Amino acid sequence: MANTYYMHLQNKYFQQIKNGQKNLELRLYDEKRRQLQCGDLIVWNNQKNNKESITTKITDFYHAENFFQLCRNIDIPQTGFNDKNELITALDAIYPLEKQQKYGVVAIELELI
Repeated sequence: MANTYYMHLQNKYFQQIKNGQKNLELRLYDEKRRQLQCGDLIVWNNQKNNKESITTKITDFYHAENFFQLCRNIDIPQTGFNDKNELITALDAIYPLEKQQKYGVVAIELELI
């Protein structure tokens, strides 16, 4: 049976998932993300407007030690970015390298439902 998880997204990334422009969400592979399984649902709340949410189903995972390595194994445009360096810079600003090394990282492949 699928579990349902609740997470927040910045408005820009929320809109990209909602509009079908993004189907990979990149996060630290911390304790919360380690619980996720294919088939689980994630309800994403828009940080700009908490009353706005969308639901996605997890279809796959991609793991790596850090975002630089992860970007070698994913299709960058599926992340909502067109440039690998821009993506890595944005992620490094949110998730310090020390945390990436501590937890590892994950790309969660999503299907909007």
